[in-house]
Amino acid sequence: MEYPFSYRWQFISKSVPEQLWPLLSDTNRLFKDMGQLPVQHASISHNVPKGHKELTYEQIHKTDIWEEEPYEWEAPFHLKVRRNYKSGTYKSLLFSFDIAQHTNGSKVTFRFSGEAKNFSSSLRIKRNFSSSFKRRLNKIVHFYDSIISSSETNVFKKHPFRLIKKPNWNHLKNDLIQLSSDSSLSGKLIKLLRQSDDLDLEAINPIFLAKKWNEPLYKVLDVLFFATNLKILNLQWQVACTTCRQTQKNIRKISEITDSLYCSYCKKEFELDFHNSINLVFQPHPLVRKLDVKEYCKSSPAQRSHVKLHQYVYPGQKRFVKVHLDPGNYKIYCEQTDSTVLATVQNDGLENATLTFNNRDSQDQHVTLSTDPNLVIHNQTGERIFVIIEDLDLKKYSVSASEITSQQLFRNLFPNELLQNEQQFKCEDMTVMFTDLTDSSSMYSNNGDEFATGQVIDHFEVLRKIISEERGAIVKTIGDATMSIFQEPVDAVRAFHRAQQHFKEAQNSDYKIQLKGGIHYGNGIAVTLNNRIDFFGKTINIASRLVENAGSEQLVISSDAYKNRNLELFLNAYKDEIRVKHFDVTLKGAEEKTFEARCLSMNNSSLRLVV
Repeated sequence: MEYPFSYRWQFISKSVPEQLWPLLSDTNRLFKDMGQLPVQHASISHNVPKGHKELTYEQIHKTDIWEEEPYEWEAPFHLKVRRNYKSGTYKSLLFSFDIAQHTNGSKVTFRFSGEAKNFSSSLRIKRNFSSSFKRRLNKIVHFYDSIISSSETNVFKKHPFRLIKKPNWNHLKNDLIQLSSDSSLSGKLIKLLRQSDDLDLEAINPIFLAKKWNEPLYKVLDVLFFATNLKILNLQWQVACTTCRQTQKNIRKISEITDSLYCSYCKKEFELDFHNSINLVFQPHPLVRKLDVKEYCKSSPAQRSHVKLHQYVYPGQKRFVKVHLDPGNYKIYCEQTDSTVLATVQNDGLENATLTFNNRDSQDQHVTLSTDPNLVIHNQTGERIFVIIEDLDLKKYSVSASEITSQQLFRNLFPNELLQNEQQFKCEDMTVMFTDLTDSSSMYSNNGDEFATGQVIDHFEVLRKIISEERGAIVKTIGDATMSIFQEPVDAVRAFHRAQQHFKEAQNSDYKIQLKGGIHYGNGIAVTLNNRIDFFGKTINIASRLVENAGSEQLVISSDAYKNRNLELFLNAYKDEIRVKHFDVTLKGAEEKTFEARCLSMNNSSLRLVV
């Protein structure tokens, strides 16, 4: 005999889907707020399909054992997960929620359906999904509304937490203010540590704090660095798989990083990428606040917030999906085929598109989509596939080890955060920019060493501030020149343009500072050299040669860097200020090869190319 059940409840929220999604899709927190028990791995079978997990409850409720399928979601509108039970009350359970646009907010629909194991189990399930549970769901939705409308950090219920020694919060805040000279952010951080749920503090993401507090990332990072120096926080490095981007390990020091790790999802080893797969988060120092973190979900979509679609499509099926995508670049693919669709998302892109996956296409396809596209996924492979839409702009979700370890404040406060001796890590898809002063020798000869040295140092400080604001970092200075790294070429071009505008508008009457620069995009190697982390390789060498071919207020950029879609949009917006010319150049040390480049002139005068 079968004992099916089905429950459906609908609630009205004051928040729009894009606001609600980050909270509801954090199923680790959602399940806790629902009153569910913590879970742990059961590991009783040897043939669990890829992406599936065998789970059970912690403590005394280990009689419930289930195999959990991968979560499916269409951000920010839909999420579901299916559990197939091997023992316990349920035979199967399907949980889902939908968020639909509603007048001045959203309509949230929760669904619970499945089958009970037997009659007595069906009675227990009926008690579980009682009217009190419905009221709890309603309370959760309204509580998340209050968080969204608040200017504070994601502060949930003020749960009691364990302390080894009760800290004097006022003293901690005053110490942090004195060291950082930022009373506003210091106060917000201390309030976060005092009031937040343990789950909020397990991995404090600087990107999240900067967005929530509406503050520049570099300012938030500075306060977090100072708080770590005062032993209010601890650093933690998250190591993610380079393929699926799921965190596989958390480590305290960079020197503890090994060359390769095993991904539990991909079922294979992966080589670490210092630029893309090692990210910085923070935790409270245990003497300030001792966390007691439990897991209520082992694969929350919030852990992969850069993934916007995660969906099964069955053989022959044409599945309609609805997602919201911010402007940018995305990869659409399935793990069962070699075909990939590279999507550029912009406001005037296609509103309707059909994406076909089969076993024949191996070349990448390109499509331009709108921010709210209606997509049809057509599966012609003959097997069930898992389709994924992944945001390629990773800097929106994390800060990388290469970015952090190149910042001067981090180096000053944490001089021992270095790679092991002779250890090397690849850095894929990094942007390298070199800048130099134009005709600085005349400044020294005409104004003297003291004046010239002061000008050079001041210009370094201007560059350091602007580059950090554009998500870059100065790795080193060489004479009057700088070498810096960025997440993508548009960040470097924007920083150069801003810096040159600053020098043009704030000229010293005795000397006119004019920059020249070179940018290349590619792969490099991270090493420890002279007690700091440095970068080497062909990409760095080419960037250093390109700057030699730039004239005053010019930026020579390689064709590889110029292909960046976001850079194209930036240059279109500034076409009246930045003039672009194509030219071929022969670089020193590679005379046998002609190098294709672009010259970006920032001065609106005739182009002066030094080739």
